Amino acid sequence: MNRISRFYRISAPAPAREMDEAARDKYYRRLRMQAFIAATLGYSLYYVCRTSLNVMKKPILDSGSLDASQLGVIGSAIAGAIGVVVILLMLHDTPESKGLPPVEALAHEKPAASADKSVKEIQKQVLRTPAVWILAAASAFMYISRYAINGWGVLFLQEAKGFSDVEAISVVSINALLGILGTVLSGWFSDKLFKGDRKVPALIFGVLNAAALALFFYGGNAMWVNVLSMVLFGIAIGVLICFLGGLMAVDIVPRKATGAALGVVGMTSYIAAGIQDVASGWLIDSNITVAADGVKHYDFGPVAIFWLAAAVISFLLPLLNRGKVKEF
Repeated sequence: MNRISRFYRISAPAPAREMDEAARDKYYRRLRMQAFIAATLGYSLYYVCRTSLNVMKKPILDSGSLDASQLGVIGSAIAGAIGVVVILLMLHDTPESKGLPPVEALAHEKPAASADKSVKEIQKQVLRTPAVWILAAASAFMYISRYAINGWGVLFLQEAKGFSDVEAISVVSINALLGILGTVLSGWFSDKLFKGDRKVPALIFGVLNAAALALFFYGGNAMWVNVLSMVLFGIAIGVLICFLGGLMAVDIVPRKATGAALGVVGMTSYIAAGIQDVASGWLIDSNITVAADGVKHYDFGPVAIFWLAAAVISFLLPLLNRGKVKEF
């Protein structure tokens, strides 16, 4: 137990490395790339593991037991285990733990105004900052729409639009692939097109997210319409995960408090995702009718409104932060 708790603590500073500035910068860039690769691969492989459960939702509902999809779960579990190994081997917590100066010195940044404050003091101030909680709430509503599609989209296509298992799974899977593109392009959108301003692209892609959901729910049964909706949804969610899910909160807090800001946003988002699953399940179950021949008929109208309303609220909330955020 002590070894596990030590793993999650900030590592003690290692002895300073004797190297010139060029060698130090090269070493720092290599560690930074390792951290990026580890975080990307680790999360991606975990996502494969988690998403497989959504694919199995329909068979479980129909049969009440596991079936041949177990093979897919085993493969996903292996992928998740590989992700854990990658993170353990390649991810590092601070430059100081590797014998390097603080990241501010490596990035040649000026000392922040809050540099003389303790981490604990700054973190408390983050928790008292309304702007952070507004962004956390916006991310929470965005996560409701995100996990609604990932968790219930396959069932919706099967029952509301008559898609086969393969068709439904294939269509919904598109959004995860396009989410990668949205995530990669998010930095380019904000830095190149909007000069580092994330509020405008967050609004644009928030509207795109809601429009994609409306197209998915009410756009008809044509395959190309549903594929297009998942393409737009995936790109929008990929961008919003980066902006609402962290970067916009990190932008308004000192570097020492980024962990606290991300913790608030992440905690709120995943609580909302969990509540969504329960609420969506209740709304779907409450609107099932059983015909005389025993066939179930699903009415997704109420739950679709719930999901779409969450998407709309998610892009409206950040507008409350249009004013200048109080300096730390």
